[in-house]
Amino acid sequence: MKSLQIILFTVITGTTYAQNTIGGWLMYWGVHPVGKSYEIYSEWQFRQKELPSTHEQLLFRTGFGRKINQNNSIGTGYGSISYYKNSNEWSAPDAMEHRWWGQWVNQKRNGANILEHRLRTEYRWLEGATPWRWRYRVMWIFPIHVFHPNNDALVIHLSNELFVHNNDSFFDRNRVYAAVGYHCNTHCEIQMGYLHQTVHRQAAGQYIQLGFLIH
Repeated sequence: MKSLQIILFTVITGTTYAQNTIGGWLMYWGVHPVGKSYEIYSEWQFRQKELPSTHEQLLFRTGFGRKINQNNSIGTGYGSISYYKNSNEWSAPDAMEHRWWGQWVNQKRNGANILEHRLRTEYRWLEGATPWRWRYRVMWIFPIHVFHPNNDALVIHLSNELFVHNNDSFFDRNRVYAAVGYHCNTHCEIQMGYLHQTVHRQAAGQYIQLGFLIH
């Protein structure tokens, strides 16, 4: 309950201080089981600073993970991020980042409710960026309407993710996210939501997100 109160408070305050400019993130996540204990990750994100055509980032991430037990898993992988400065062309990024990442995920279920904690570390190859960064995300997922048990349902996603690094400023950014998701079946979800981002303690953007999840 305390985690929920923190998330809701951050969502409300984040939305209140959001900027007027609206961007968009189109996202895909894939978690593909390999046997009983292993997983392969795939992720693509197309980020726009302003809708409909001012590009900001193009992200690809892949990796693999292992389930330690029912509630815990670990993973590692590689990410590639292209950066754009107010561009409407995808072909010529202004900067490229290569990134190694590793993570630990703890997920607890209480009926249809899910509370997840994710701790991720990243090493970034990008000029001008602090190489090491750490991220902590808490996420709560709960159903609001079930059409058929163990099949299609509407769910709410609430999350907050804090980014820190090891230079003098320490605080890197914070992302607050709230979304409604539709479970097409047990292996597919479509979700739409709102994200507010703070960078170096300053409001840095608000985004409408459309995501597709396969697992």
